[in-house]
Amino acid sequence: MAKLLMGLGTLQLHGLQTTLYRWLQANSMMNRDISPPLQAYCNCTLGTNFEPERVRSLRDALATEFVDVFQEEGLVARADAPFCVKTQQQDGYTTLLLPLESKLLQSVRKRLREYLSREWGFRVHDGDHPASITLVHNIPATADEQIMELCAMLVWPDFVTFTSAAIYTGGKQYKRFGQIPFKTQ
Repeated sequence: MAKLLMGLGTLQLHGLQTTLYRWLQANSMMNRDISPPLQAYCNCTLGTNFEPERVRSLRDALATEFVDVFQEEGLVARADAPFCVKTQQQDGYTTLLLPLESKLLQSVRKRLREYLSREWGFRVHDGDHPASITLVHNIPATADEQIMELCAMLVWPDFVTFTSAAIYTGGKQYKRFGQIPFKTQ
């Protein structure tokens, strides 16, 4: 069974990432200066080169320094994760993840699921990553152009950024379409 993954983000999260980066750099939380990522995924990856021994103090600081900012921006803890800073260890690097999402994005995902179920007959559920819309469907290899047409014809609110789309074949092989033209309201 194949999956179509659609990477969504909001301009809210772009701004939040920039604010957090400036604070982290000002407090010397990074080993070296790293530019913010361009894609605003809801995990809000803050970088991949943090000092592991400072992660605990960073968690505490974020919880106190930014809790008001999160609330003011309409950002909420992800449904599948508590509000915390998570770390991932890979290749000797520490990656910081904030499990946040936008209330606006929650509404967009709900509307998209309803549309795809009603008009296209897709069985839809949220992916492992909350910024991804996973469309569970038996997608034949010859359907690439149809998938492109589907993505291009959807109308998105203007606050949504569309990062990428990919077909996941189940063998951990992704066919990425990259930046797909999309319409906004």
